[in-house]
Amino acid sequence: RACWRPGLVINEVDSAQPSAATAEFIEILNTTNAPINLTGHAVWLISPPSPATTYTEIDLGVAGTLNPGQYLVIVP
Repeated sequence: RACWRPGLVINEVDSAQPSAATAEFIEILNTTNAPINLTGHAVWLISPPSPATTYTEIDLGVAGTLNPGQYLVIVP
């Protein structure tokens, strides 16, 4: 797997809240002046410790390329 790339920023997260939010999401921003190919990049959703485990892996490669200043919103 590729490491998280400089220029890709998790800009906003709305996580699940008990009895509150009904639509959680993760927003990723390309802060560079060049397109970034998302092939090989993923977001892992991890449960709390004791023991921490990955419960979802979201492949960003299916989104293709993120242009400069463009946002990608992931709804798990």
